[in-house]
Amino acid sequence: MFAEKEYPNLRFKGFTDAWEQCKLKNLGNIRTGNTPSKSHTKYYSSNNGKESIPWVTPTDINSEYTTQTNLYLTSEGQKYARIVPPDTLLMTCIASIGKNTISTDVSGFNQQINAIIPNDKSNIRFLYFISFKISKYMNKIAPAGMMPIINKTEFSKIKVYIPVINEQNKISNLMEKLNYLLTLYENKQQHLTEIKKTLLNTMFI
Repeated sequence: MFAEKEYPNLRFKGFTDAWEQCKLKNLGNIRTGNTPSKSHTKYYSSNNGKESIPWVTPTDINSEYTTQTNLYLTSEGQKYARIVPPDTLLMTCIASIGKNTISTDVSGFNQQINAIIPNDKSNIRFLYFISFKISKYMNKIAPAGMMPIINKTEFSKIKVYIPVINEQNKISNLMEKLNYLLTLYENKQQHLTEIKKTLLNTMFI
């Protein structure tokens, strides 16, 4: 898709095999979401009740993991929805291409989103980390117009390079650690900024 060679410039010791070019459909089960009829209010809930599950739309996607949504599907609404398990990659493929996330619960999702339920050949976090390159490519090939769109068939045929699963795991673990450190230092910076603001307001006349 976007690589011109089969080896990255930097990799973990012990890994020498070329990365394999695969179509997305070979990395997991691909599904497109839908919207149960909004005219049936009993299908939806504004809170996550005991039998409700998240219903993900592009506006709900703001981070690597999506745990809360604006609307939830009731047990009745779930009968008419397309449902995916936890640890599924959700990628926006209509309009706001590039909003990607990982489901943390059994979830429904709307028709603007394609889902990849990873198989044993792919690590969900590795898929997430390469998803933004995939989105960049989708924006490039999407038909020009008011609303860019990549349908399920086109999406399934997109090719990516991936290493063996053990190398995927190592890369993903490293990226997760870096994300943790970034969040940790962002929180520390915010805390120090608040301390400084308090001192400026209290230590000067």
